[in-house]
Amino acid sequence: MLNIVLPKTMYAMDQATVENQSITSLALMNRAGEAIFDKMLQDPLFKYATNRLIIAGVGNNGGDALVIAKAVLERGMQCQVSMFGNQNALSDEAKTVLNELPMSVLWNKLPNNIETCDVIVDGLFGIGLSRSLSSDFIELINHMNRLNIPIYSLDIPSGLDAETGLAMPVALKASKTYIVQLYKTGNLLNQAKDYHGEEIIVDVGIEYGYLKPEASLLNPADFYRSIPIRKHYSHKYDYGNLLIYAYQTPMLGAALLAAKAALRGGTGLVKVLIDADLKTLIEPYDIVTEPIDNNAAIESLSSRYSAIVFGPGVGKEEKHTRNLEKLLKLRVPMIVDADGLFHLKKILSTVDRKQPIILTPHQGEFERFCELDKGSMYKDLFMHLKKYDDYNFVWLLKGPTTILYAKDKCLFSNHGHPALATAGTGDVLSGIISAFLAKHYDPYLATTYGLMFHSLAAQEQVSIYGEESMIASDLIEVFPKLFRLFKANE
Repeated sequence: MLNIVLPKTMYAMDQATVENQSITSLALMNRAGEAIFDKMLQDPLFKYATNRLIIAGVGNNGGDALVIAKAVLERGMQCQVSMFGNQNALSDEAKTVLNELPMSVLWNKLPNNIETCDVIVDGLFGIGLSRSLSSDFIELINHMNRLNIPIYSLDIPSGLDAETGLAMPVALKASKTYIVQLYKTGNLLNQAKDYHGEEIIVDVGIEYGYLKPEASLLNPADFYRSIPIRKHYSHKYDYGNLLIYAYQTPMLGAALLAAKAALRGGTGLVKVLIDADLKTLIEPYDIVTEPIDNNAAIESLSSRYSAIVFGPGVGKEEKHTRNLEKLLKLRVPMIVDADGLFHLKKILSTVDRKQPIILTPHQGEFERFCELDKGSMYKDLFMHLKKYDDYNFVWLLKGPTTILYAKDKCLFSNHGHPALATAGTGDVLSGIISAFLAKHYDPYLATTYGLMFHSLAAQEQVSIYGEESMIASDLIEVFPKLFRLFKANE
């Protein structure tokens, strides 16, 4: 698996490499720049270009760019170099490489013939950027994007925050990004996919030392042929008894989407808990309803259920908080989604910390649950998550790259698709996760399978319906095909 680190962890790994290998920071910079250059030579556009422009900042990312410029010139190839920033702030390593360049560079301006360039190498900021750009740099980046010249970025497109993946507030739109050694979180999160272009990992021999990457990148191929074959000597209860709490909801469709996804996910029995007056609205005969009038006690339900889904379409009425509290006392593994998170937050202090609960918030729901400022989720994200490590929580943070987290383990999935930005897809996600949870999969593994099925189904259906026309129920149609892919051979 490919590993993922925070920018600060990457800096610590750089330092550990320098110490463990008894080399200088300059030697590591030279090694990184030359390794990236070798990768670039595999690209015909860069290799055979007659007019290359290398743009460098005053930090170590700029130093890497200068090493590339030096390598270009040493091989008899041509390039121009423009440097931006305060010349007096040039890092010692970058200053050394600059002094070795057998050419002069332009400072704080682009060459007059920039429109004739074949390719631009971007070494402007790298992973050190964490504040908003000045107006001069905003203007520079916008101008370069308008040129429509292929841009090859070093480590991360300049202008992106390497921790959050957010543009600050603009970023270079790269054709290719040469990522040094490991993905940084900002290479994957939020706006990253809109700016990175093709991603190429470059091994420069950086050591982890005692440091541990924050996450790994999910690879569905690691799970192919891993779902067990069903035994002939079995019955429906061997494959899960799932309860979906819908009760008295004006958005019953959300619960029904989750229920249908759970059934297509192989759940033996799915019951939807509804108000007695809503029973006539349930059409699919495969879904069993559990009518309950307003005065009935939720605690009358037995713990025979193997999993519970609470939240899709529920709303925020106080009675749902009370019912959630009662359902939690059944000690059944649970998925809490949508407004269910609102209710869980209200009773969090009463929750048994051993109770297995999968939470599936989008950014706004996570920020409200954790009482964070709007838009601040991805800054110090792991710190926010670790505050709940005493609970038996599995977090699935939905986004352009979805994050799966439980104490001491984390996966990033970049297999999602913009077509998933439509109503009901989160309900389908809860449903397919619950299918595995109800079959007694470990909650983290159940969430992993559900996430993969959900993402891969979107990719499959987009080829048929397109980004705009795919709807949530289309995802469910692909689940049978995915089971054929993921199930073990006879």
